Amino acid sequence: MRLPEKRALTLSIEMQDNTTKQPVLSICISTYNREHSLRQLLESIIAQKGFREDTVEICIVNDPSQNPDDNTVWMVGEFQEKYKNIVFHRNTVRAGMIPSILQVAQMWTGQYVWLFSDDDIMHPQTISIMLDTIKNHNPWLILNKFLGFEWDTIPFDDIAVRDWSTIPLRGMEELFEYFSAIDYSIDGYMMHCSLFCFRRDIFTTNLQSLLTQYGASYIDILKKDYFWHVRIIYVPFWNTEKIVILEKNLVLLRGGNISWSFIFKVCTDYRDLIQDLKKNYKIPNKTYVRMKVLYYYSVFTFLVIVHLQKYIPKKIYTFCVELWKKIVRIIKIG
Repeated sequence: MRLPEKRALTLSIEMQDNTTKQPVLSICISTYNREHSLRQLLESIIAQKGFREDTVEICIVNDPSQNPDDNTVWMVGEFQEKYKNIVFHRNTVRAGMIPSILQVAQMWTGQYVWLFSDDDIMHPQTISIMLDTIKNHNPWLILNKFLGFEWDTIPFDDIAVRDWSTIPLRGMEELFEYFSAIDYSIDGYMMHCSLFCFRRDIFTTNLQSLLTQYGASYIDILKKDYFWHVRIIYVPFWNTEKIVILEKNLVLLRGGNISWSFIFKVCTDYRDLIQDLKKNYKIPNKTYVRMKVLYYYSVFTFLVIVHLQKYIPKKIYTFCVELWKKIVRIIKIG
């Protein structure tokens, strides 16, 4: 068996533009010490009808694990033996989650890029739906929903997509207006990278705009920001490009595997993103307030669901969570 290809990668400002046999969609994954879940994700991708070598590619960056039982390199090698449209790079030293995701940005060659977490899973019809959406709408950005699940319980039966629908929007202004009309589920369009599929050319243009405005050192800032992809997608232009929202759960988001430090960083980075959007861009006040509500909701949820549920009676825990949900839903803005 051959080992996965090891390519020297250094983060540069220019994104690669290899248009030879250009696939329509690049699925880009950063992984660390998650052989089991990454295998499940890859299996959920390659089993789909839309997964063809001339249409879809998978790009993976692997941070080296300290776990001697982690065989991610060999596992990916097994997939590469069968599927030539899987590109793999293993770092020699651990770069961290966000720098690794940014590394994947140098590997994609598709017209569209879909960032994907290594512990999430695709619905069996996801790729076909995504390719149809690209063909029919040619949007700048596609946003979809997620369904949370625990580590080894995969509720495919709960996310049938027979009645899925699309909501076409025109540019960032309409997107933020859409955010103004929904409740705390707005986090599905802000906090989880697996829900973002976007056109590579506009993403590259947006990134260049940010680097022109702030300098090449802005890359180092993005490396530390959990919402780096949101900043590149939402911030540079108040553009009028078409955006499509897929109103169905196409991604299964795995829970129960996040640390306190990670939770804290997500919350603080999201708070900073809200402030920057309000300061520098004309987002509607409704959207801003709902984002603030989401911030406090997220802090509360993470504190209670991830930690306190282990220490308080189940009835009290359930009451607190349900009460908080009602409070958030009752809030009227504007």
